[in-house]
Amino acid sequence: ALCGLVGGAMKMVAGGGGSGFVHVACVQWHRPAVRYVDEVYMDKVQGVAEVAGEAIRHTCAICQRVAGATVPCMATGCPRRFHPPCIH
Repeated sequence: ALCGLVGGAMKMVAGGGGSGFVHVACVQWHRPAVRYVDEVYMDKVQGVAEVAGEAIRHTCAICQRVAGATVPCMATGCPRRFHPPCIH
């Protein structure tokens, strides 16, 4: 849904919009825009479509792919964006 990868720990997207599932790690990287409907039980994810629409338009500074949602660099003034899995 956000990263373009399959497998791993995933949660269902609220309303089944988009691909239907998103990685737990992707939810954490894209907070607060992507969040759980029920934070206590980490159940049903919302905000995926909004983030995916904007974040997939950028090139990852590490792998150079445009596919998958990216996050901005946290360094002040840095224009780079990365796929969370590429950072590790």
